[in-house]
Amino acid sequence: MSTRILLENKKTISPRREKRILRIRMKRERIKNEFYK
Repeated sequence: MSTRILLENKKTISPRREKRILRIRMKRERIKNEFYK
């Protein structure tokens, strides 16, 4: 729950940064999926 609130606050402060963080997270998830395949 706390993380969700933090994300909401970040969105209000700077959506560009949030998008960048989300993109990096997506890349990490893809790498994890590749390793587990």
